[in-house]
Amino acid sequence: MIVMTSTFLSRRALVGAALTATLLTAAATPAATAATPSPAASPASTTLPPLDTAALRAAISDLDHPQATAARLLVSGKAGHWYGTAGVADRRTHAPVRRDDTFRAGSITKVFVATAVLQLSAEGRLDLDKPVQDYLPGLLPEGYAPIKVSQLLDHTSGLPDEHIPDSQRTDTPEQILEHRYDGPLQRGPSDGNGQRRAPVG
Repeated sequence: MIVMTSTFLSRRALVGAALTATLLTAAATPAATAATPSPAASPASTTLPPLDTAALRAAISDLDHPQATAARLLVSGKAGHWYGTAGVADRRTHAPVRRDDTFRAGSITKVFVATAVLQLSAEGRLDLDKPVQDYLPGLLPEGYAPIKVSQLLDHTSGLPDEHIPDSQRTDTPEQILEHRYDGPLQRGPSDGNGQRRAPVG
């Protein structure tokens, strides 16, 4: 089992951790094409090498991006168990990351929400072409034009973005939601050739 959480990791750190997870998983999982074990196989042949804790530590310590604050990695399986942290959980107090700390999921939630919405649509319980205001009355300010559920999925709703650099963001979730829709809708053609896109899903 590989569990990894972070506020932001550089591309190099993500690749390193992902490769580690992939290699460990592949090593711990029998080949799908092998119908029966080889008669010559012995317990020693399936013994996994010990975890490379130095490589794991290096993977989460690569917080060289200005927006990076913390990383956490848990590896548990036949090759052994390892847990490590890097960075701080609170930039104001510089408190170190703990095992039970929680982090904002951010844009990662879009994947899970979109999957759930499409499942509800396939079950006939949600219409992608209906305005989101029909399902969540009062969520958006009065006067907002109808926004289809499908527009939330493909990021063409026109909902305003926050325009606050992540490195300067210290608002609580409640403070962010309080002024989330203060700006006007941003619809119409973009500067390019396509539909104006908004990162808000």
